Amino acid sequence: ALIFLPRGIRPFVLNCCAVRRATFRMSPSGKRSSEKTSTTPGSKRKKKDVQLEEIKAPDNWRETYDLILELRSDRTAVVDNMGAEALAEEIIDETTRHYQTLITLMLSSQTKDTVTAATMAKLRNHGLTIDNILATTDKKLDELISQVGFHNRKTSYIKQATQKNCV
Repeated sequence: ALIFLPRGIRPFVLNCCAVRRATFRMSPSGKRSSEKTSTTPGSKRKKKDVQLEEIKAPDNWRETYDLILELRSDRTAVVDNMGAEALAEEIIDETTRHYQTLITLMLSSQTKDTVTAATMAKLRNHGLTIDNILATTDKKLDELISQVGFHNRKTSYIKQATQKNCV
């Protein structure tokens, strides 16, 4: 199987449990594709040429893909039970549920799913609503999320996102 990608893109190819850099070569036909940039009437933007490169898929890509499908078929990974969409409370209004999902996503970056789930439980016990988080001091919020990675920065990000949500 041949895959065409824009010139300069260097994909990573999953090969069993190891990740290795794929090798590239220019398409023998020198295949090119034109892509017009978005323009408004009277705009003087020109067409942008995108040069494509041909790469060869690994020989065993289908076996690896089928194995991944088989392993994921029972959905027993931590992310299936503790992913961002699974951690918001069920019996709340839609706005608060969306807000809780946003906070979960913000906390999950650079943090294991189990730690994110435990932190979300603390926040829900504290009262994870827009009004309550606005009333919470930065110090208290930082204490509540202290187990997640980069909690100092995330405290300010959560406060900023909460303030923008209520405007």
